Amino acid sequence: FEVLFGEGIMNDSFSIVLYQIITRFYNIFTSMQMITYFIFLFFSSCILGILVGFICSIFLKYMKIFKLQRFQEISIIIIFAFISYTTAEILDLSAIISLLFCSISLSNYAFYNLSFPAREESCIVAKLLSSMAEAFVFTYLGLSFFTMAQSNYSLAFVLVEFFAITFARYSTVYILTGLTNMFSDSPFTVGEKQLISIAGCIRGAIAFGLAMSFETGDMIKDSILLSTTLILVFVTTMIFGAWTPIVSKKLYDKKSKS
Repeated sequence: FEVLFGEGIMNDSFSIVLYQIITRFYNIFTSMQMITYFIFLFFSSCILGILVGFICSIFLKYMKIFKLQRFQEISIIIIFAFISYTTAEILDLSAIISLLFCSISLSNYAFYNLSFPAREESCIVAKLLSSMAEAFVFTYLGLSFFTMAQSNYSLAFVLVEFFAITFARYSTVYILTGLTNMFSDSPFTVGEKQLISIAGCIRGAIAFGLAMSFETGDMIKDSILLSTTLILVFVTTMIFGAWTPIVSKKLYDKKSKS
């Protein structure tokens, strides 16, 4: 599940960065220039997030002498995460990647500089905020599905995109895990490959958000693109979302028996 979560977050981050680069520099940069800029953008955002996380860790370490309250410690964690996000936006870097690596450094270093009650409550606050955000996103997508019921759509385009997503996902997972197994002491099993492939086929709010911000200049094409994305979000969530717990249960039942 850690692999699924990390891979899903990185997928969303890369999707946002690639989308921003292509839409902004498609007619300005060459392909090699865009690749170079992507590498620069990724590592710059990564370094910024890690740096902010380290600063927060040091800050909390030396602020212990003031005997901060639990809510103050949690507030400091949230504020530094917000600083990472806004600083990346100001510097025209990738805010989502900066926030991702800032959260990784916060969880590995700053978390252990909190008091024991603050550690427990910070986990509760994070889960509360994530649950509220997830509920809001899926509620918004559900309402959008009914408001866009009369929009233009193409069944052929939906089917082509669905099979393209599925084929690309399975081929990529099996190729990469095959390469990983060549150098790993704990190789991925066939069941784990299937689980990663199925779970990764689920499209979510990031895809819909990028589709909303994309404009071709043709209202019909924009409508078809948006409705197709929304349909794929619902279809993949219902189909692959239903398969994921079934495959994971069979996989871990088999492991526990062995």
